[in-house]
Amino acid sequence: MCKRPLAFVILVALCGCGKDEEKIRTPEGDVTIQKGGDRITVKTDEGTAVIDTGAGKTQVKTDQGTLTLGKAEVPKGFPLPIMPGAQVQQSMHQSPRDGKETFFVTFQSPVAADQAAGFYKKVLEADKKLKVEQIETTTPQSKIVSLSGQSDSAEAAVTINSDGKATTVSLMWTNKGPGKQ
Repeated sequence: MCKRPLAFVILVALCGCGKDEEKIRTPEGDVTIQKGGDRITVKTDEGTAVIDTGAGKTQVKTDQGTLTLGKAEVPKGFPLPIMPGAQVQQSMHQSPRDGKETFFVTFQSPVAADQAAGFYKKVLEADKKLKVEQIETTTPQSKIVSLSGQSDSAEAAVTINSDGKATTVSLMWTNKGPGKQ
């Protein structure tokens, strides 16, 4: 499904058909959309995508891999710890067939930006053996700390944003996959 924008196909699938099955003609080819419960299947000449919206998350499976989007839930297999007292806001897990796997988690933390940065810098360097760079930006309204690290097998990015009232932490982890440098 490379030629048609995935967002368009998903929008049509989620909103555009009131029937259990609908066929749509496009200049690039035919699209068949089948609905059943929490599952929508989109078939084109280029492949099939299955969109499952059950269990409080959305999962899109294609021939290229799987993308899972969830709220308030850490994806299974997420390789970084979540700080004590954190409230997860959203998450994403992408596991393509080429082995390059990506995780993303955003949460609110009860601690200050510096404390969160120290926690994750230690985790990335000592526990995960990544070479880490840190950048800080302070404005009258907020403090932003960015950590980025990498090794031969993984990459990580941590963004911490605190406005003095709340601290938001975004974590991204990518396994580079077999044979990737």
